[in-house]
Amino acid sequence: MKSVVIFNTAVSSENLGDQIIMESVNREINSVIDKNTFLLDLSTHAGFNRKYNNFLKESDFSIIGGTNILSSQFNLVSWRNQFCVGYWNSKYMHDVILIGTGWGSKNKEVKPNAKKFYKKILSKEAVHSVRDSMSLKKLTDIGIKNVVNTGCPTLWQLTPEKCQKIPRNKSSKVVTTITDYLMDYEKDFLMLRTLISEYEEVFLWVQGSEDYKYFCSLPLEITQKISLIPPRLSSYDEFLNNNEVDFIGTRLHAGIRAMQKNKRTLIISIDNRAREMGKDFNLNILEREHMSELKNIINSSLETSVELAKNEIEKWRNQFKP
Repeated sequence: MKSVVIFNTAVSSENLGDQIIMESVNREINSVIDKNTFLLDLSTHAGFNRKYNNFLKESDFSIIGGTNILSSQFNLVSWRNQFCVGYWNSKYMHDVILIGTGWGSKNKEVKPNAKKFYKKILSKEAVHSVRDSMSLKKLTDIGIKNVVNTGCPTLWQLTPEKCQKIPRNKSSKVVTTITDYLMDYEKDFLMLRTLISEYEEVFLWVQGSEDYKYFCSLPLEITQKISLIPPRLSSYDEFLNNNEVDFIGTRLHAGIRAMQKNKRTLIISIDNRAREMGKDFNLNILEREHMSELKNIINSSLETSVELAKNEIEKWRNQFKP
């Protein structure tokens, strides 16, 4: 029986967006990998002990699922890496396949240790999938050419038919998000104040472990006018399923989840993730620096027209066919 390791980016994550990503990653894995294959999940956040090294060594291949897990640095000590793998674990890794992964930082030069690590663990025969053109360039620049830009798997079912079901005109309610690790009090205050002035009801989903703490640090004149959605993906889904609502916020995958649920969505870009994917796949993006434009966008017709990389997606899927 074949065995495959799934490097699960949602286990032990402080960001519930990783659960959204892994749901789509698992959907794709289950659709392309033979049902008789034994799958073992290992956490990319918490790492794993020597007990699993032999399973890694004997596995047929491994898959890394989404997120900004690729990095320009690789430290010998696992806990210092974005992907919690160190030198000793990496010795047992082989034939790793990427699906919808991204690069954590655009501007940093890829260090020799990182280049060596990726060239050692990544499959030289398989087709790797990354989430944006910047990540594609990073890998090709270090000599890894068997890569296609598919976008994140969370986008793969946002077909033209699906996008046509998403309203263009504003709702009376809006759900938003803020981001604990890239705070901008002035711009986030302006975003929330604009939402309060333009919508009858404003809700905030707590996606990150420190988002609530950040929310509580904002002025009471803002926070007392916003209703909280509990920090569970199931709670967010239930809210989206039972409300006609727009999404406007800084969390990329909270926005993509809203699109999956047929909600009018505007993602406030605060880093390279939303910026690069927005550019590549025509997502509705507003840079946080341009927050003064938000009111006009809210009150305008907003079309959703995601441009899927159909050929690249099929190329990644088809490699698993017998």
